[in-house]
Amino acid sequence: MLVLSRKLGESVVVSDNHNEVWIKVVRISGGRVQIAFDAPIDVAIRRSELLATVPDSDPVEAVCIRPK
Repeated sequence: MLVLSRKLGESVVVSDNHNEVWIKVVRISGGRVQIAFDAPIDVAIRRSELLATVPDSDPVEAVCIRPK
């Protein structure tokens, strides 16, 4: 496991040969950190506690709603 420290407004990029996922710290308040993901529509982004409840066959169901 890789552990990184980021400040407000800083990002991390996770990529493979086909996709890039940008992860950005957008808000820090008390003990909570709000992060934003910028990824291709076919990349599923899921909260870990929901992994058992969302079928793997349709990753779009788990993707956050994106502004148009």
